[in-house]
This record gives sequence, structure tokens and C-alpha cells, in this order.
Amino acid sequence: MKRRYRSYTAKKYKLPKRILFFAVCAVVIFIFALILGNHLKARMKNADINREPIETQDVEQPDVPDITENGNAAHPESKATVKAGYLQLAQITDTKDIHNRIDALKTNGFNAVSFAAVENGRLTYASRTIEEYSRLPVSENVISFENITESVAYAHTKKMTASAIVIKGNDEVLDAMICAELSEIGFDEIIISGFESLLTENGGEILPCIKYIKNMRTSASSSQISLSLAPSAFTYARNSYQIEKLFSYTEFLTIDMTNIDIATATELCENISGSFSAYMLRPLVKGDATDITSMLNEKGITTIQFISPIPSPEPDTTDTETTTNN
Repeated sequence: MKRRYRSYTAKKYKLPKRILFFAVCAVVIFIFALILGNHLKARMKNADINREPIETQDVEQPDVPDITENGNAAHPESKATVKAGYLQLAQITDTKDIHNRIDALKTNGFNAVSFAAVENGRLTYASRTIEEYSRLPVSENVISFENITESVAYAHTKKMTASAIVIKGNDEVLDAMICAELSEIGFDEIIISGFESLLTENGGEILPCIKYIKNMRTSASSSQISLSLAPSAFTYARNSYQIEKLFSYTEFLTIDMTNIDIATATELCENISGSFSAYMLRPLVKGDATDITSMLNEKGITTIQFISPIPSPEPDTTDTETTTNN
């Protein structure tokens, strides 16, 4: 018992000695670190360092409006009653021919002329601006600049709106030049297509489109600007916020109904009936889509714009055949 007691007592007094050893080491390390820190601080203070602020340069940011901002476009009620017939200027013979074609549209109840300034990515008329820019002669197969100018001027004498349709290209500078020229010619409206895939069921980024529209508005300051959207853009409730923003930057919106059948068009008009008045929504329709045209009339949608000629009715030869047989 005595031997075990001594062994226990020896182990008992080893623990305080270890604690004391580690405490002394910690104090020594702390004092060393403190001395070293003061020494380095004194050296930094006396060092030859340039303490003047770093020169910075402002980088110009692109003019992209915030999505919370609204445009200041006016929305004249007259846009809700535009009925634009397609102005076919191919194979024009003379000025009288131009007048006759516009008179025919007026007689058939149209109060506006619809002109496709760009088709399939190509200009349909001899643009003086683009000719000067490219330094290349324009094709002889396109509509002359003089005929375009005469058409717009004569349409105005008939109290008709002149509406041009363009397609967004790969060069925004060229697009702006074309819109500026159309505005100088006298077109009251410029409808921009090419953004039909902008809004889907998953929404879409509209800031680049707004920036593009603002650029076109600045270039074509004498014309009202419209944006063409796909039918699907209006069928999803989540897109209403973006559409409201786009509408604030344009005088009216158009809906491309050129690639849907009559069943889809009918269902569409029933589902978005309120959008036609809310956004002064103008359907773009092919000239031969008589079934869609009739459906729009039945639903009281009077505003419409044709993007191609309406086929002429075939002559009724019944009486002639009867007389011949007799």
C-alpha cells in the first residue's frame, strides 16, 4: 500500500509542472510576436510608398434602359382603326398606275397602305442611303426610289396612312439607316418584325429589344414605331409585364398571324380578346388568308394589316358559257 501511494503522489504533481511549462512558452511567443509586429509597423511607416489615390477611367456603358423604366410613346386611338391593304408596286408602268392601285385600295375600304420594305432579308426598293453607304449600284429588279416616294405622297393626298414593314437584320446600324430613310420618305409607321421568338412560355429578355427600338425611334423620328410579336407571346400570363414594357416604347403592337391556321387563330382571338384594345393590337395577315380575315371581322376586330396582295376574284364566266351553249 505504501509503494502505491508514493507512485500516485508522484504522478499527481507532474500535471501542474506541464501546465506551467506551456504557459511560459505561450507568454514568450506572445512577447516575440508583439515585438516583431511593432518592428514591421515602424518599417512600413518609414517606407517610401506612393500614397496618392489610384487614377481610374470611366468606361462608357451601353444605353440599355432598366426594365423598371417605362417608355414615353404615345398611343393614339386612331391606330385601333387602321385597315392597311398591301400596296403592290412590282411591275409599275407609270405614275398613273401607282395612283390607280392606291385608288383601288381606297375604294375597297382601306384607310392605309401596307408596304413591305424588307422581304426575306432583302430590301424591296432602291435605297439611296444603302447605295451611298455600300458604294454599290442597286439592283434594277427592285422598286425604284421615285415610285416609293410617289406612292407615299399620293396616299397622303387620299388621307391614307403609309405603313412600312421591316425585318430586323444583323447590322443595327444599317437597320437604323433604313428606318431613317423610310421616315424621310414620309412613312407614318414603321413596323419592326424579327422579334417573334422574343417571348415564349418561359418569358424572355426584353432589354436588348428595347434598346433596339429606342435606336430606331431616334433614327426615324418622324415615324411611329410598332413591334411585331408572335401569337404565343400573348397567350402566357407571365409575359404580360414584358408586353406592358414593350408597349410603352411603341405606339402600338402587332401580332404575326401569318403562320397559323384558322382553328388556332380563332382560339387565339377568344383567349386574348382584351389584348386587341389594351395594346392597340394589329393582326398581320396574308392576303390569301380569307378565312382568318372573315373570322376577325366576325369578332369585331376591324384593325388589320395585309403583308401580301389579296388575290383578285376569278371572273364569273357563267353567263358567257350559257350564251355560248345556246
